[in-house]
Amino acid sequence: MEQLAQEGKIQEKVYGKQKIYFADQSQFADVSDAELKEMDARVAELGAEVQTISQSCRQLDTGVHCWGKTCGLNLCTQTVCI
Repeated sequence: MEQLAQEGKIQEKVYGKQKIYFADQSQFADVSDAELKEMDARVAELGAEVQTISQSCRQLDTGVHCWGKTCGLNLCTQTVCI
């Protein structure tokens, strides 16, 4: 972190014995409000996609757990396919 601060890639502030590091905002291009709204919408889209995929993974994991621990192959196949 200190090396990045020395290179000017991040900023460093010292408060007594503590140091904090943060991004140097001047190295980034300015973004309009419209672009920020587009980025926020994209982040929301990706968040929803992550939730959908996570739910699918949990369902598949449940099916695999069922198959490996307590059920026969036919019952688990029916459970996972539902």
